Amino acid sequence: MEQEKLNKYLPKLYLSSFLLLYVILFFVNLNIPQEINSTYGYRTKFSTSNQDNWLIANTFYAKWANITMTLGFLLSILAYKINNLWFKMLALIFILLVTIITPILLTELHCS
Repeated sequence: MEQEKLNKYLPKLYLSSFLLLYVILFFVNLNIPQEINSTYGYRTKFSTSNQDNWLIANTFYAKWANITMTLGFLLSILAYKINNLWFKMLALIFILLVTIITPILLTELHCS
């Protein structure tokens, strides 16, 4: 009984969490921070060193974050169709980690 509830609700919870992250990222990227701040934006030692670096890093990160989150969301829908619960959850966690880490790595490579 408990396993059935887990099978039913856990993947839906994950997908809704992923969708929420996607929506938040979308709205943040509509208003990429133009000024260096401590509230939000892509903040590293390099990006906060001057205004030009800030704009370059935040624009590049926003572009790749949108791409990877879109692909990640589509892949998570496919992973949702997997029958094995634990394999499904591992696949979804892997997709989420990749969508978060990839834009950071690409931005660091671009800015270095």
